Amino acid sequence: MPRPVLPAGLYAIVDASLGDPVRAGARLARAGCHLVQLRAKGWPEARVAEAAAALVAATRDTGCLVVVNDHPAVAAAVGAAGAHIGQDDAPGPRAARAVLGPDRLLGLSTHDLAQVRRASEEGLADYVGFGPVFASRTAKTAWRPRGVEALAAAVRASRVPVVAIGGVEARRLPALRAAGARHWAVVGALRPAYGHGPGDGEGGEAADGPNLSRLLASLA
Repeated sequence: MPRPVLPAGLYAIVDASLGDPVRAGARLARAGCHLVQLRAKGWPEARVAEAAAALVAATRDTGCLVVVNDHPAVAAAVGAAGAHIGQDDAPGPRAARAVLGPDRLLGLSTHDLAQVRRASEEGLADYVGFGPVFASRTAKTAWRPRGVEALAAAVRASRVPVVAIGGVEARRLPALRAAGARHWAVVGALRPAYGHGPGDGEGGEAADGPNLSRLLASLA
């Protein structure tokens, strides 16, 4: 099976701190999302594996790729499309690539040009996340917002696709595109997928159907 190609545009992250990530990810996939990353910081690996397996199963017929944050072994075990790791995560890129094999995506977080260039030189990651471009309200990070000029420099320096992350909303997409970005990660703006919004107590109309499809279209 050939390694998947990173879809252009929206890179959706379903974060366990916002609600049920499996349910949200399945809803996004049904609404037409092409890639969903499962992010469950602080969860035991067994719980991450259970959620990842459920998300892979729930999205199998949609064509949506599932990426698992922080856990390459889990991604390989459940048949996910790939894994994403941070600069300080164990295993590092070389060990993560060995676990994933040649047929799964590997993403790596970067925060400055030196990290971007190192990732390019190593040739292990299929893409890099770069940020935070703007201030983030959903991720705790010691890094200050990098801004669109730094993003543009990262895009120029990288040999692999760069996914802009941090405070990304629909109104900021023109600036990201102007900086050369063709991929952007969205977390907080996807709250309706968890049922945060008008509708019934389970999310109802806020999470399904035309409302969620319109939200994805605005972030594409």
